[in-house]
Amino acid sequence: MNPDTVVSKQRAFQVVCALICSEKQRQKKKNKRIWKRECLGRREQLGLSVLQRESEMTNENGLEDLMWMTGEEFEFLLRMVGPLITKQHTKMRRAISPRDRLSVTLRFLATGKTFSSLSAQYRIGASTISQIVMETCGALYQLMKKDFLRTPSTETEWRAIAQDFESKWQFPHCIVLDLGVMMESEGITGIEQFDSPGKGRGLRVSRAYGVGELLFSCPAYSYVLSVNERGFICEQCFTRKKGLAKCGKCKKAFYCNVSCQKKNWPMHKLECHAMCAFGENWSPSETVRLVARIIARLRHQKERSSSEKLLLLRDMEAHIEDMDNEKRELSEAHIAGLHHFYSKHLDFPDHQALLALFSQVHCNGFTVEDEELSNLGLAIFPDIALLNHSCCPNVIVTYRGINAEVRAVQEISPGQEIYTSYIDLLYPTEDRIERLRDVYYFSCDCKECTTKSMDLEKMKVRKLSDEISQKEIRDMVRYARNAMEDFRRLLEICELSIDKMSTVFDDANIYILHMMYQAMGICLFNEDYDGAVRYGEKIIKPYNVLYPAYSLNIASMYLKMGRLYMALDRKSTGISALQKALAIMEVVHGKDHTYVTELKQEIRGE
Repeated sequence: MNPDTVVSKQRAFQVVCALICSEKQRQKKKNKRIWKRECLGRREQLGLSVLQRESEMTNENGLEDLMWMTGEEFEFLLRMVGPLITKQHTKMRRAISPRDRLSVTLRFLATGKTFSSLSAQYRIGASTISQIVMETCGALYQLMKKDFLRTPSTETEWRAIAQDFESKWQFPHCIVLDLGVMMESEGITGIEQFDSPGKGRGLRVSRAYGVGELLFSCPAYSYVLSVNERGFICEQCFTRKKGLAKCGKCKKAFYCNVSCQKKNWPMHKLECHAMCAFGENWSPSETVRLVARIIARLRHQKERSSSEKLLLLRDMEAHIEDMDNEKRELSEAHIAGLHHFYSKHLDFPDHQALLALFSQVHCNGFTVEDEELSNLGLAIFPDIALLNHSCCPNVIVTYRGINAEVRAVQEISPGQEIYTSYIDLLYPTEDRIERLRDVYYFSCDCKECTTKSMDLEKMKVRKLSDEISQKEIRDMVRYARNAMEDFRRLLEICELSIDKMSTVFDDANIYILHMMYQAMGICLFNEDYDGAVRYGEKIIKPYNVLYPAYSLNIASMYLKMGRLYMALDRKSTGISALQKALAIMEVVHGKDHTYVTELKQEIRGE
């Protein structure tokens, strides 16, 4: 056979094979002719939502049959949840309205019908309905849990719930139905949760407590060590010691021993690989790191933790509805950071749930501090979050490693509510209330805020021959606040500010004290110990007047002054200051605390 003929036949065979394969591929790949099924496209004309609207217009009882609620109740829910479930229209299709989203969710909850059945009724895809139900239920829970899903705290409240179940649904002796994991509250001996008038949930004691007595302790539900403290403090137990062992992979986490490293690995592994991958670009905030650890723990949690004896983490206040644009933008930035640094290692909940979680951390997060009030890290203590605020607190929260301890700083009688302070109490009433409104969304009405009894002392002005006008005082307050924001421009700015404010304010005025405290810190940074002592001696006497007797701020100042005196070979003065710090620390930290033991050794010169 002619070779050219053979080659021609081979080429022809190859062409035929290629055509056959192409035809098979064409048959397999069918063009999508429609964006959605035709029957679903007539939702606005034939869906069940049309019947609902007609029922509302004619004032018939059809809405109660559809959703087991009146039209007024439906509109109330829609006003509350509508802004959270509204979606934007696109060029391809119109978004499902918040009214229809709420309607299909309530229909699902009222009847228990399958998503396929609801799809036929509402002319909405079954997969879309499943997503709508999840998002809407999440929004309803966040908005209404405070008022309608609060866990009862007394026998009377439990009996009222049982009575409601029996009268409305004919379920006698029914207490609570939880479709998730049942988490029974263990409670805390001597402490009970109750409805505090005008404050919501609160804690009160069922027996008497004396000054310095421990009411209860709470381990951190989740926590992170500040990046600045790495190498000095164990990531797991927050123990400060020398010779910590570092993680063999990332080289950035440090531990007391192998046991601490193994315990911390479930949380550290979220960061270990990422820190290696991102290198110097690894820079999530402490808040983002904490939320990542909370999500990881929630994913595996099946029962109530030892941090949630009184309050589940999911039931902490979020105040999403109170957030302004600035805080919302900050939360959105945190969410973006979470996705950027942790997307390969975590499965995230939906956006609304993340927004709620960041809001909960913002309102309920605790800065863990050492004996000198230096920032060690950030943590969440659900049970401690139940404590309400007062500018006249009767308890104080201190830390023992990763455990928070609540100790009495006043005599507390049975039935009395326990209060801590959320903010620094040095400042006058107006400043404190502004801070509380900005961060915690409430105003304080305690005795001190009502009477303002310490404000004159805190806002003390100089006695001059010419009387100082109220306008001069207001102008100087405005200047002082601006100067407090600009103190980072080093010692010269502080000294100039102090000189200017001293023309009107007394040395015991809180704005001058604040600037002196910053100046003292700058002197310490520059190792100017004589300068630091000079400012410290001006601060400590007013502190004893303006702060409560058992204040961590006073103890911290005595501690710093005592160590400065010792460094300057003023041993007797130094020991005296350290003993004053010890007297306060034995009350607020407890006599068996590591800080107290180490300070006693320091005083003895060991």
